[in-house]
Amino acid sequence: MALFGRSRVRHAQGKRAEAIADLDGAIRIAPGFAEAWGLRGVIKLEEKRRAEALADLQKAVELKPSLKAAFGPSLHDAGRDGFGLLAEADDERGAASRAVLARNADEVTKARVVDAGGLRCVQRIAGAVGAKILV
Repeated sequence: MALFGRSRVRHAQGKRAEAIADLDGAIRIAPGFAEAWGLRGVIKLEEKRRAEALADLQKAVELKPSLKAAFGPSLHDAGRDGFGLLAEADDERGAASRAVLARNADEVTKARVVDAGGLRCVQRIAGAVGAKILV
């Protein structure tokens, strides 16, 4: 969808208000477009509009549960236990997150975190629960 693409460009340019306006339009046209809800939530979180961000991020995950891994940390920042959502993900990030939440360092080091984003997520979870990990 063109509006979503343009919103991503505007967000990258720091034009948050314009990006949100595009996302509002995209959601009006396609209310089931989970990624649009999620990106709008992330941008609102950047603007410290936590309650609105939380509602948008929750809607994104409700519409498309596979987005739990992508938006779990943002949900946490918006005020919900997003790390718990991340731990529910059926991928390497979920496995590592579950291990961190259980404070099982051996399992964390065995889990394959496939990209830098995944590693950052796991490190944030470890910090939040006070676990020490070496990954």
